[in-house]
Amino acid sequence: MLAVDFAPPAKGKRGLLDHFHHHGYLNIQDLVSLLAQAGLNAVQSGAVGMGDLHFVLATAPATT
Repeated sequence: MLAVDFAPPAKGKRGLLDHFHHHGYLNIQDLVSLLAQAGLNAVQSGAVGMGDLHFVLATAPATT
């Protein structure tokens, strides 16, 4: 699963659009925890490289 969300803006770095439009602003560690609670294993996470977008790539546990 690929989860993407806007990270909270850096302190003092809110842009003009931030005043009018609110995104999720979920802390990346909170997103990893949510996926773990759903039974998924985070395998990679980080910045997307565009704006304040961050991602978590997670997989389901292997079944035998």
